[in-house]
Parts: sequence; structure tokens; C-alpha cells
Amino acid sequence: MAEADEQRSWLTLPIIPALIAAIVSLLVSVVGAWAVVTAAEGRLRQEFQLQSASESVARRLMQAPQSKLRSFAVIKYHLGGFKDDDELRQILLRAGAVRFEVANDPVEYWGLLERVADCLGEKPVPVDPNTNGIRCGPSK
Repeated sequence: MAEADEQRSWLTLPIIPALIAAIVSLLVSVVGAWAVVTAAEGRLRQEFQLQSASESVARRLMQAPQSKLRSFAVIKYHLGGFKDDDELRQILLRAGAVRFEVANDPVEYWGLLERVADCLGEKPVPVDPNTNGIRCGPSK
């Protein structure tokens, strides 16, 4: 019987350090995962705010009353800092803009959909010779 008690005590002793090690490693893993998720969330929030701000600036630029359309070069000048033109075009699309070709002009133009809805379907968009602006839909 003494031999059985001795065997049992030898079996229970290694289990306690193993359980402590398992609990500690679990806590370290949870804390590490929480730190990674928190950092990723911060980066995503910052990126979304930058993207949202870019869309807002693009929208305000194209809402100016002087013209319904803006050339891509003018938009690119005012919204600098993009790696390539396609990235800026994606911002314009998210801001609610559409692209146009103007008659006898190789320049790429963009305008807010709600301001140029009457021009959709016309390719290229005709130019009004009196105002040197675009002429779409019914005259105003």
C-alpha cells in the first residue's frame, strides 16, 4: 500500500507545474492576440479616416459652382499624394463622381453624378460654344 501511495504522489507532482505552464501560456497568448487586434484596429481606423477625408475633399471640390466638370489634372493637383492615378480615380468613384469625355478635348473630366446626371449616355459630352462649358440635357 505504501508503494501505491508513493506512486500516486510521483504522478501528481509533475501535473501541477504542467498546469501552471499551460495557464501561463494561455494568458500570454490571449494578451498577445489582444495587442495584435488592437494595433490592427487602430491602423484600419486611421486608414478609413484618411480615405473618408479624401472622398470628402474630392466631393467638395466638385461641388464648386463654377463648373459641373473638373479636369483630372486639376483634381490631381488639389488632391495630391496618391501613388498612381487609378488610386485617385477610385477615391473619385467612392465620392460619387463619374468620368466624361468632352467633345474635341483629349482631357479626362470628372463630375458628381447628381450634378451631371443629364449628361449620362452622351459620348462625348457636347460643349456649349457660348459659355465654353458643357451642354447636357435641357437648357437652363
